[in-house]
Amino acid sequence: MLTTGNSWLSSTLKANAGEVIAYSRGVISTEGMTVTRGRTAFETTDTDGFIITSHSVDWLILASDLVLDGEVVLPDVRDYVTDSDGRIYTVLILPGGTHYRFQDPQQTMLRIHTRMKYDGRHNA
Repeated sequence: MLTTGNSWLSSTLKANAGEVIAYSRGVISTEGMTVTRGRTAFETTDTDGFIITSHSVDWLILASDLVLDGEVVLPDVRDYVTDSDGRIYTVLILPGGTHYRFQDPQQTMLRIHTRMKYDGRHNA
């Protein structure tokens, strides 16, 4: 029953909140992937000891849809996402050392953490 619910949620997100991106690793890229944008808040401490709250731009994608060069892969810190407006996001390691996580116990949905690198006009 849980697997059926996860499938329903994934298809509903793609149909109603999805956007098309390109996912790239070096020169290998897969275009036309439908994903859902999200965000994760996280805290870091600066050199003066102040706590800074930041947000990552997250991409929720079916794990089986993350295909590069014909193979299903897991996200890598060298990867990047290009959204439909031409903005480029690099995969980001959050405090605690993780750059993605599975959204469900069956590991069918990935949440990939990124930060904007290029907004279509200049580097962010």
